[in-house]
Amino acid sequence: VDIDALVPLSHRPNIGLRPEDRIYGFFTSGTTGRPKCAINNHRGLLNRFRFMSRYFDGGRGDERVLQNTRHTFDSSVWQLFWPLTTGGSVVIPQQGAFLDLEATIETIARHRITMTDFVPSVFNQVVALADRQAQIRARLGSLRELIVGGEEITPHMVHKLRAILPLLRITNAYGPTETSIGMVFHPVETADGSQIPLGRPIDNCHIVVVDEALRPLPQ
Repeated sequence: VDIDALVPLSHRPNIGLRPEDRIYGFFTSGTTGRPKCAINNHRGLLNRFRFMSRYFDGGRGDERVLQNTRHTFDSSVWQLFWPLTTGGSVVIPQQGAFLDLEATIETIARHRITMTDFVPSVFNQVVALADRQAQIRARLGSLRELIVGGEEITPHMVHKLRAILPLLRITNAYGPTETSIGMVFHPVETADGSQIPLGRPIDNCHIVVVDEALRPLPQ
C-alpha cells in the first residue's frame, strides 16, 4: 500500500453495523493443537467492555492501562480499546519489551500505570522480584487492578502480591478466545486460600460444565 496516497476521511463513513456483525478474529489452537480462527462479533465485545466498566468501578476515566500482551493474542483487544471507551488512556510499550520484566516494571512506574494483565508464568516472576526488592515494590505502587489469566493461577504467588500491595485488587479471569476475550471473573480474596475459583460468568453469559460427551454435570 502506498501510504502517501492514502487520504484521511473528513467524515464518518455511512456504514451501518449490527450487533451480530463480525469485528475480529484470532487464530487459536484451543485444546486440539490444530489452528483455527475464532471469530467474534460486535455484541460480544460490547458486552465484555460494558461489564468491565461496571466491574472496574464504573470506568473511572482515569485508567492508565499498559498494553502488556502481544497483538496476536485477544487480551490485547481490551487493553487497547476498552480504556478509550471510558476516557482512560493506553500505554503501548516499545517493540520487544513484552518479555523484558525490568522494562515492564519501569514502564509501570514511569507512566503511573493503574491496570494491566499478566499470564501466571510472567506474573509469578514479577511477584518474585517484588518480594526480594523494595525498589520493585515501590515501582508497582500505582497499580490498582490486575488481571491474571491465560493459564492456571498460582494461589500462593497471588496472595503474596496482595500482601505486598494491599491496595491492589487481583482478578482471576478465564475464557476461550471464542467468548470475546473471556467471560469468567473472580476477584481473589484471602478466604480463597489455596483453591482460587475460576469465577462466575460476566453479565449476559452462562457457564455449563460438561463431561467428555458434552453432557451437563451435576452441581
